[in-house]
Amino acid sequence: MQIYQQIDAEFAQYEAEAAALQLRMDALTQRRESIRQQAHDQALPEIVERMTTHGITLEQVRAALAAAKPAATVIHKYWDPETEETHSGKGTIPGWLVGKTGRGRTGDPRYLNPAWVAKEDAKDAAKAAEKQGKKNKTKSSGASVADQALSSNVAVTVPNDAPEIVDGAQRPAPNDGAPIPVANVAAVDMAHVETKTASAPIVSNLN
Repeated sequence: MQIYQQIDAEFAQYEAEAAALQLRMDALTQRRESIRQQAHDQALPEIVERMTTHGITLEQVRAALAAAKPAATVIHKYWDPETEETHSGKGTIPGWLVGKTGRGRTGDPRYLNPAWVAKEDAKDAAKAAEKQGKKNKTKSSGASVADQALSSNVAVTVPNDAPEIVDGAQRPAPNDGAPIPVANVAAVDMAHVETKTASAPIVSNLN
């Protein structure tokens, strides 16, 4: 029974901490929106004054906005998970980031910006795909060279003028010019050898 009470007490403590964190996040969200609105209200009169001074019309502003390229989004490596403030990790380090940076993905993982991690994962996947593509291309190139070598091995033909032996008697084959594939050249040569051997005179040593 005591164990259950301890678990309930710990659970209640976590709930209270989560509620306090949620309240802090809501307050920070409201503060951020308030600061953004203040900056907006401050900038708007200045923009109107400059447009009036230089005779800039709304049509010109719209055309300039349409022609302007969107600025590249800068994704900082680190962020504060509580305030969502980001930092590149270079230059002056804010207090919340002191002792939490590292090379590459080292350091405190809680302070690595999830957007930065996703970008790095995409870069790693692209590099792996490029490497695999080069590897496949090399294999394909090797196979293509082998195929070309095989396809270039055109059969060479030789005249079919080898004599043939029928019933022990040598009969010259008609020289009709029919080609013999190169695969049968060895057989033709052997036929020539056998013919020469068979037609050679037998010399007896018995006198």
